[in-house]
Amino acid sequence: MKKTFISLVALLLTAGALSAQQQVSRMATQQPVHHSNSCGGVNLSIWKGIATQRADTLGSTWLNLGIVSYMNRLNGLSVNVLAGATRTDAIGLQLSGIANATGGSMQGIQVAGITNINGDKLRGISLSGLVNISGDKAQGLMASGLVTISGEELQGVSSGGLLTLPGEHSRGMQISGLANITREKAA
Repeated sequence: MKKTFISLVALLLTAGALSAQQQVSRMATQQPVHHSNSCGGVNLSIWKGIATQRADTLGSTWLNLGIVSYMNRLNGLSVNVLAGATRTDAIGLQLSGIANATGGSMQGIQVAGITNINGDKLRGISLSGLVNISGDKAQGLMASGLVTISGEELQGVSSGGLLTLPGEHSRGMQISGLANITREKAA
């Protein structure tokens, strides 16, 4: 186990050094950093800012492996020991020991030990140990051990061990151990 951990840290540090070397080389030759929607790739991350892929790029991450990761956009698989955050949208599979957070929309499957948070929409499956939150709209399945909250609209199934809070335009099924609270339209 100790050798595996040391090997992983060495791999992450090597990848980070290579990325830093490329950045220095670009700056030395006055080449601009490429910021296109088509660039993307593999991100190996120890912590926010200590990663092989910059979070401020416009590109997408296809494979993310890390302890704590912060990326612009996910189009693939993200696996994090603690947490993963996506600045814009995520399409694919997000797995984290503690939390997943997506600033925009999530389409696919999220699994986290404690919480999943989607700023805009969820389309797919979101499973967490304690809390699931979708900011605007949720389509599919949201299930958590404690509370599930969907913004304006839920289409599908919302399940919380203690409480579900679906939006005012919800259709589907709400299952909870204590209460389902539906918000009514203001008159």
